[in-house]
Amino acid sequence: MGLPVPVEYAVAVERYLEEAPIGGPSRRVYRISLAGWAWPLAGKPIPQGRDRRGAAGAAARGPR
Repeated sequence: MGLPVPVEYAVAVERYLEEAPIGGPSRRVYRISLAGWAWPLAGKPIPQGRDRRGAAGAAARGPR
C-alpha cells in the first residue's frame, strides 16, 4: 500500500506548477523534485524502494 502522503504540500506544488511558465517535461521533473521535499517537511520518512515509485504522483492524488 505505501506510506500516507503529505497532501497539503502536494496541493501547493500542483498549484505552483500549473501556473509556472514551463513545458510538460520540465513540469514533471520539478514535480518529482518538489515532492521529495514533502516528506521531511511533514516530518515523515522518505519512501524507499518500491514505496518511492509513484510517490510524487500519489502526492497529487491524495491519501488512499
